[in-house]
Amino acid sequence: MLHMHDNFSSFSLNSARCRELRFFFHFQDLTEEIANHQSQVDGTVDSGLELMKHISNDEALQLKDKLDLLQRRFNDLTTRGADLLKHAQVCVVPVRLCIIWKMCVEFELCNVCALFVTPAFKSW
Repeated sequence: MLHMHDNFSSFSLNSARCRELRFFFHFQDLTEEIANHQSQVDGTVDSGLELMKHISNDEALQLKDKLDLLQRRFNDLTTRGADLLKHAQVCVVPVRLCIIWKMCVEFELCNVCALFVTPAFKSW
């Protein structure tokens, strides 16, 4: 019984699973940070559109290209962040279930171990 207990005490969650949990929380923070910059990107685009009214056609075309690129890159970043967060959310469910399972098994093993050290069992 002690050997089994020692083996179980050395058991730990797969480090990859713990890493998935950390990634989930990290992606969640990054997605929120990206969303917080939406107003800044919108403000930059609005300012650029206003500036385009007061500059030459060539400069306005260059500025429009840069503003479009900024908006496209921000949208790509937002989409990629949302996709990664969705993937992390899918991964976090089995990790949480594994943690719950491990806690239940530890509890049951403690109960079994307690049976082996009770005086009634020793008299057998």
